[in-house]
Amino acid sequence: MAYASCSLVFFILTLCFVPKQCKLIPLYGTLMTAILAEFAVDAFLDFKYDLYGYFEKGVEYSGFLVSLGIFPLFNAIFLNLFPFGQSIVRKTVYIFYAIVFCVLYEQGALHFGFLYYNGWKWWYSLLTYPLSLSFVAWNYIRLQKRVEYEHGT
Repeated sequence: MAYASCSLVFFILTLCFVPKQCKLIPLYGTLMTAILAEFAVDAFLDFKYDLYGYFEKGVEYSGFLVSLGIFPLFNAIFLNLFPFGQSIVRKTVYIFYAIVFCVLYEQGALHFGFLYYNGWKWWYSLLTYPLSLSFVAWNYIRLQKRVEYEHGT
């Protein structure tokens, strides 16, 4: 629990000091979409197939620390630092470094007992992070364009 608590404090402090480039409404919508997607994925991969989990097997209040705390904080930092308006190469490099961070963070979570694998392999995460991070960025861009369209800005 110490790793998770320290992570929560770290991500909150990091978000406080990250330059804010994201608009609030699309950011909120993207974070809510990401949380719902994570709940859906966890429902199958964690609870149905028992491939991984947080802390101990089953549903726990401490697992919500991940879903409603660490996960959206990381995504808010990821989006606020995302190189919108830059080349596809710059975006790809940024996503690559975010994936490296996520995999290393996940390994730390495994080491400290915050996360456990029960059939899951670290390289599965390596394959899924590009999809999930790209989805988060795409969803933000889509919502931002929708807000601009509706408000005529």
